[in-house]
Amino acid sequence: MKKTLIGNGMSRRQALKHVFYSCVLLLNFSLSSGEFVEENGGYGPVVKEELIADADPPLILNHDHFTLITIPHSGFSIILKALYALSQKEAIWHTRFPSSQYIPLEEGFLHTHFCLSPDLEANYASFPNLKRIVLIRDFRDVVVSMLYYIQDHPWPGMTELQRKHFLRLNPQEQLLYLINFEYDTKTVARTELSPHQVSLVKIAEQALYYARQPGTLTFLYEDFAPIHQGGCLALQKAQLRRLCNFLRLNIDNDTLSQLALELNEHESQEDVLTGKIGLWRDYFTEAHRAAFKKKLGPILIAFGYESDDRW
Repeated sequence: MKKTLIGNGMSRRQALKHVFYSCVLLLNFSLSSGEFVEENGGYGPVVKEELIADADPPLILNHDHFTLITIPHSGFSIILKALYALSQKEAIWHTRFPSSQYIPLEEGFLHTHFCLSPDLEANYASFPNLKRIVLIRDFRDVVVSMLYYIQDHPWPGMTELQRKHFLRLNPQEQLLYLINFEYDTKTVARTELSPHQVSLVKIAEQALYYARQPGTLTFLYEDFAPIHQGGCLALQKAQLRRLCNFLRLNIDNDTLSQLALELNEHESQEDVLTGKIGLWRDYFTEAHRAAFKKKLGPILIAFGYESDDRW
């Protein structure tokens, strides 16, 4: 059987450790209240939402530790696959810090979505050695992907009454609703575990702030996208090399070429449906364009998706 970089998953030792950590996690969860957040993108073992306790002894981060911060519905599964294959480290989903309770940071890397809560931002700021990798996607494609998701699933910050109203709308009205959707974070936080991951405007503004910070490596999904979704193999290889350089991984070009090919062979069903580059062009009417320009036009220009508002 051909040996692959991402298709064979964990080693037996890693698998046994993951089972152990998962059992500890589930045992603790069964003794507490709350709910896990399903945000798999996943390749390699991924912990979704862990119960975080203060690290003892205090958490110490060095130059090898890194966190991946992604736009929700940005096609982030492909970069998770790449990071797992390159580093052999497990993605540790977290919305609280330090996320070292069940999978030690020596064996994993942190992963979360924008928007980061104020507490998590403060925690990150206290560890200047923590490398940050940011994944961006054309926010017009993001909102279309969100539309598909919210049609079938509850969404943090959207009340039951709002969701009932949303589901009565036709798809074009639903899309306009999501583009304009705003909410009060403090009110939402009373009932939601992730009140900072709702408003596309807030997500985009925070993503732009982090992308401009020193010590941050920023990727565009479009440079990582599978070939059949409009991506380019040469661009994928170039992004993999950027990852290696940033994380100081000594990996030869032949291995990166093999990995780039394999990244195009493994894709989740959700990404197959909504991972197309320029997906928004099949959905946006003039009303959607006008609303989006008003809300997020400058963000598209800042990230280089447009040069002006004449799109």
